[in-house]
Order: sequence, then C-alpha cells, then structure tokens
Amino acid sequence: MTPSFFFQRIAAVAGLVAVGLAAASLTRRRRRRRKRRRRQIADAELVLYYFRRSPCARRVWATLTLKKLAFEAIEVNLLKGEQRRAEFLALNPQGKVPVLVARRGSKKKKKKKLVLYESQAICEWLEEAYPDSPALYPKDREERFDVLQWQQWELGLAEEVWPLSRQQVDGPAWRATWSRRAFYARGPGASADPFYAAKAEKIYEAKVSDAWRRRRLRKIEQALAGLDATIRGRQFFVGDRLTQADISAYARATKLPQNGVRLDRYPHAAAYLERLRRTSGLFSKGDRAYFVEWRPAFLSSACAFPRDAGRRKSAIPSSRFQQQQQQQQQQQQRPLVLRPSTTILRTRSAAAVAAIDVARIDARPVGWTTEEWRRLTPFGELPVLVTPRRCLYGARLVAEYSRDDDDDEKNESADARALSRRWCGWARTAWFYQLRPLRLHLLDVPLGGVDEASEEDPSFDPLPYVRELWTTRLDAVDAALREDGVPSFGTLFVVPVVALAALYAERFLFDGRVEFLRPTRPWRETLALRGRERIATWADAACAERPALGRAVADLVLRHDQPTGRPPVVDEHGMAYAMVEDVVHPPFVRADVVTHLARNFESEPGDVVVATYPKCGTTWMQQIVLLLLHRGDATRVKPHPALQTQAPWLEACWARTRRFGGPCPYVDSISRIERHAGRRVFKTHAPKHLCRYHRRAKIIYVARNPKDCCNSFYAHLKALPPYRYTGDFDHFVRLFLDGRVEHGSWRDHHVGWWEYARSSSPRVCCFLFFEDLKANPATLIRRVADFLDVPCDEKVLRAVLDASSFDEMKKAASPSTMPQATSRFRSGGAVGRWHVSKGGLITDANAAAIDAAFLNDLPPDLVRAAPPDSSWTPSTLSHL
Repeated sequence: MTPSFFFQRIAAVAGLVAVGLAAASLTRRRRRRRKRRRRQIADAELVLYYFRRSPCARRVWATLTLKKLAFEAIEVNLLKGEQRRAEFLALNPQGKVPVLVARRGSKKKKKKKLVLYESQAICEWLEEAYPDSPALYPKDREERFDVLQWQQWELGLAEEVWPLSRQQVDGPAWRATWSRRAFYARGPGASADPFYAAKAEKIYEAKVSDAWRRRRLRKIEQALAGLDATIRGRQFFVGDRLTQADISAYARATKLPQNGVRLDRYPHAAAYLERLRRTSGLFSKGDRAYFVEWRPAFLSSACAFPRDAGRRKSAIPSSRFQQQQQQQQQQQQRPLVLRPSTTILRTRSAAAVAAIDVARIDARPVGWTTEEWRRLTPFGELPVLVTPRRCLYGARLVAEYSRDDDDDEKNESADARALSRRWCGWARTAWFYQLRPLRLHLLDVPLGGVDEASEEDPSFDPLPYVRELWTTRLDAVDAALREDGVPSFGTLFVVPVVALAALYAERFLFDGRVEFLRPTRPWRETLALRGRERIATWADAACAERPALGRAVADLVLRHDQPTGRPPVVDEHGMAYAMVEDVVHPPFVRADVVTHLARNFESEPGDVVVATYPKCGTTWMQQIVLLLLHRGDATRVKPHPALQTQAPWLEACWARTRRFGGPCPYVDSISRIERHAGRRVFKTHAPKHLCRYHRRAKIIYVARNPKDCCNSFYAHLKALPPYRYTGDFDHFVRLFLDGRVEHGSWRDHHVGWWEYARSSSPRVCCFLFFEDLKANPATLIRRVADFLDVPCDEKVLRAVLDASSFDEMKKAASPSTMPQATSRFRSGGAVGRWHVSKGGLITDANAAAIDAAFLNDLPPDLVRAAPPDSSWTPSTLSHL
C-alpha cells in the first residue's frame, strides 16, 4: 500500500465524518428550530391555520394584520389533503380553513383555549375581543349590519365560486399532476374518508355539465353587476373608511378571474379594488396568489402572506370562455343596486323588528333571475327581512337583527357570541356540502330553482354524504355537549341539521331500503336508539323550551321526507293513490302530514272549515264563504285555482312538493295563512275520523247524491295528471263502490259527518245538501251567513249570488295557471242528470249497483233530511 493511497483513504473517511457531522448539526438545528417553533406556537396568544389560496383565510389574515395583532400562522395544504389529518380535524371537524386558536389569560396554566372556525365568526370575535385595536366594524348598529350584509353577499358569492374553482382549477391541476391510477391509489381519491374521496372523485372526473357551469357564471355576473352599480361614486362600501365589507370583497375577488369572470367588464368595481390595493396599506406587491391571463391590474398582488403563494397558471385557457362571454353579454340585464325597491316583508314598527308580517316566497316560480327579486337578495337566498330602513337576507342576519335589545343573549360574552356564530356557520356548511346535495338529488323538485336540475348526477351516491352527517357533524355536536354545550342562539341552527342527519341516516345507513312511501321512525327516536342519546336528550329539551323551534323542525323533516318514487297503482289502469290509516287518499297526501296536523296544528275559534266528499261542491262553498266574509266584494276573492291559497287544503299543502303540480300552496307552521275579516278558511276532504285539527273551528259540510258525484268524480280523475288514470267508466264505478277512490267510501264519509253534525251543536257544524244549494241558493246562503255570524243584507246577498254562480266562476278561472282549472265547472253543478239518457255516464246497471251499495241502508234521519230528489233514494227508473 503506497503512502498516497493511505492518505487518500484517510481523507475520504475524514470527508465522510465531516459530512456526517454537518448533517447531524443541520438536523440538530432543524430540531431546535422545530422545537422553538412549537414553543412559539404554544406560547402564542393567537394561532391561525390557513391555506394561502383560501379567500376566507385571506380575510382573517388581513383582519389580524390591520388590527396589528401578533399571531403565529400554520399552513394547511388543502390540495395535499392535510385538512383531513387527525390533529387538524380535532380543531375543526369540518376540515376547513381558517381556524383560529386563541389562548387568553394572565398565567399560562389559567389560559383558556378557544377554537374558532368560520371566517365571519372569527372576524367578529377579533373585533369584540380586542376593542383597543383599529376597528373594522362601525359602532352604529345599522352601519354594522350593512357590513354584515356585504359579508353575507360575499358568502353567497363564495357558494357559487367554490364549485367552479374545484372543477375549473383544482380538477385540471389534479389531472395534470396525477394519473388516474395514481390518483385513486395514493392521491386524494385514495382517502379513507368516504365523503372526501367522493368529493375528490367528482372533481377529478369533472362530473358537471356545461349548463351547470353556465348557470353559476351567470349568477356571479349578475351579482357583480349589482356590486358595480353600488360602488359607483363611493370610496368604500360602508361609511368613509375601510371595513370588513371591503376586506371580504377584495379577498373573494382574487378568486373570480381564474373561473372565467372578466372583472374588467365592471369598471367601477375594478377601479375600486385597484384603489383599495393602492391605498389601504394592506396589500403589497410581490406575492402572487393567482396568475391568470385575463386578470386586471389590481390582481397583480394579493394579501401579503409570508412566502410566495405560487405562480401556476390556471389550467383553463381564456379562449374557452369567449363564446360564453358573448352569450352572457347578450343576456346581461341592466345593473342592479343592492337596495330594496319593493317590500317583500315589511316590519310593523321600525323600532320593534321582532313583530313582522310574514310572506312566503316560492323560489321555484320567482327564481333568482327575476330583477325585482335580485334587488332584495342577489343569490336568491331566503329569508329576506325588509324594514323601512334596510333589507337583510340570510338566516343568521335576520335572526340577529330581529332579536330584542333587552334579550339576555345580547349580554353574552364575546366568546359566547363567537361560538354561537361559529355554530351558525357550521349549520350553513352542513347544508351546502351535505344536505343540499341530498335534497337536490333525492327529491324531485330542487329548492333553489328550476334550472338546478342540471346538477343531477345519475351516479350520485348518497351514502358518503349521509355518513358525513351522521359521524363528523354529529360527533362535533356530541363533543360540544360533553363540554360547554351549544349556545342558545346557535341551537336554532344546530337542531334542524341534527334532525335531518337522523332522518337521512335512518333511511340510508340503518334501514337499507329506500322506500319513501312507508313511515319513517321519528328522528329523535333514531338518535336515542343509534347511540346518540346525549344529542336526543338535548334536542328534546331545546324543542320543549322553544315550541316554535319544535314545530319548524317538524315541518322541515316533513319537507325532506317527501316520497321520491311513484305511488302504488290500482290494477292495470294505473290510478295513483296513497294510503292514510286504511283510507285511500290522493297521491300527494301523506300519512305523516295527517299525523303531524293532528298533533301540532292549532285551530282558532274563528276558523271555518269547508268539509266535503270530493266533487260535492267544495270550490263552490269556498267561494260563498269567502264572499260572505268580504261582504260580497268579488275583488277580494281570487279565481280558481288561486282560490286555494285563500282557503288552503291543509292535508295537501303542508310541507308539500310541487312535483305533482296543482294549485295547492306551500304551508307550514311559520306560514302566514291569509285571513278574511280576521278569520281563516280551510277546506278538507277527510273523513270525520281523520279530520282532527278542527277542534275550535266551525264546520260546513256539503253532501251530494252519489250518482251525480260519481259522474263528476270520473271526469275529475281523467282530467288531472297526478292520478294517471286510464280506466273506463265501468272500471271506475267498481272502484267507487268499493271505496277505492280518494277519501274512501261515499257512504262512510257522508254518514260519519252526518252523525257528527247530529251530535254537535248547530253552531259547530252546518250540514247542507248540494241539491238544496242548487235549487234555492239564496236561502242556503242566508243560512251559511247566519251560521258564520256575518251580516247578509239584500245587497250582500245579490253580490254573493252573482259572484258564486257557476258561469261566473268558470269565466274567472285561470287555465293559464292550471290547464284543468275549469274542468270542475264543466257540468255547471248538474243535479239529476247522471243517467246516460240525460247526458250522464251512469247506466241502469250502474245505478242499481250504487243503490245497493250506498242508498239502501242510509240512516233514516239522513234520508228524511235529504232533498226530495230521486237521486237520494233507490232508483225505480220510472222518473227517467
């Protein structure tokens, strides 16, 4: 071995040792830095978990910076799935950023840890918890709600932008980074969390339609047009200084260009955002959160995060949107100022907002495209509260604004109010991510509008969404109940989510059979039986303490428990029906609704119920009653089918869906049912033993002979699409005789109500005959007026007679609203013309069968009270 070789070996070993020592030193330094970092985080009063591309995180970062508060920041990379790690889910079970952890107190061991998520709740808490820092919310209450409303506007914009961003930015980025095999083997698609894996699959596979994307872009464009008109000539959104409204708008604006929104089409908004960037001192150059080809100048920099936020171009080229932008320019409507021009809900007193008149808005026909509607709520969000001074939309804002100043909840600490707002955001997130997709895909009519049906995915699997509700969502509630509980105000928003989570879990997780026509176990019972006893006890107590909350939740459960499959049919002729306590009902009447009404609906002493067997003069009597209450003023009574909104059919209206069509309005416990001279009017076709909600009401029952009724009933079934009936008249007569038509047997129905009328006071139930009303309407109308205790002089009587004639009612009916609207007036209220020889459908054989089934054994007192007409007695055919 030569000396040179020996020294070379020594040098090599020395080099390796030096490298090892350097690596060890580097490792020690890194460990010290990590340890020091952990110590800094542990000792920090405020720790923010953020993702640099999140507008919500950017808003909180900007708030902390402007308020000059010291904080530590930990980045959570959402694209890598770091939000699903156990340590982060322990802070925010929803797996969302931002999250703020606050430790406040004089001594370390006495510091109380407060964990907040939902960016709006965090920003409001910072304002209240640090009053000596620069204010970002005005002191004036009305101006503060102006700021909160703009934050609500930004939240509605986010719910339109977020799905677009996932599909048009994250999706192409994932497809460029991961092959399909790698994505599902070790990428986001391989997540053990089924909900996150299903969401990642939808993003990666781009399971959306062009119509879905165009609809969202159109809504965003129209909302920005309103913003552009509002900011014109103003320095800031609210007042004369920077507020949270401005920060929220700027943070969200950085998301828009990459999703195909040309902000340079809104010059006032673009100039405002550029001016904000230059003058606020918050947004500095050099850090680019986004880099897109078509962004205006103000997007050259964004909120100053500590490191470069990335320079990847959007994977969507601008050329894809050129044709769409031209179409949108053609469809663009004039800009809207986000101030109400009309009143949808008007408060009785500007000082007492809690006292309000309620008007139900059906989002399906109104839609977000209606200009008048978008002036009030740009994204079609309900509820809307309009006062003489302002317009507010969004459940949390309306609820907060409506609270009385002397309410105990106003005296809560900043921490308690922040937790309440956090739970409000928790509930909204649960609706957006889990409940809304379930509602959209599992029920026939989406809540948000007719064109949302384009979002339907034939391969939609509800199980991941339901599991997320039952596990992650309810685990968060359970954990809160084990510690400090859910704040009183937050309870209003949490209990409905808990109820719907239990409803869907019972259907999809524990049952396994999605049969929407059979009864479902009550949601509180599901919670108690499935290991959620603590939540069930808490929800019971909350609903007992606030009866209005219990009724509203019950209505909501009914709404989500709508049947989605077709009802059963009778033999080969396909007459649709539903069974309620062994009685046939129309397909849109549900047993759980009838039970709900019996338990929860409260009648009033002045209520009037028009009760009939189908096709026995229901609409006619509704018209007469309403005219009498309005002293013959026909302009106060709407023509059929709008008449049904003035005198609703509760069994068909309550929490109903529009999937079968028809004139019935949507009614629930918070609906303002129209009053007439201070009284409510309803109709029902229920047999006496199923009409259980009329305890304090006056009942008017109209009876009609079975043969005329059978004629009219058949024409009714053939004319209305919900029944899908294709049988001939002889087949229908067999159903009629067997009681297999809606509301059961003609005889049982009439006899049940007759016995009730005979056993009740004459001031409680008025039993009339259709034939008497047709033969001598003036006498019967006076009798009804006397029964209702309303005056009826000659002038009123003549006006009622004129406006309630069949010719006038048929002329006024609106077939444009419902094509079959005039079908019920086709016969003109014919009496005794049921035989084929007189233009009817009943043959001698049919008449004999009806006599044997119904008329031969009627109660004698009912026969004596009936008009002297052969239609009420067994046929001899000699009179024909």
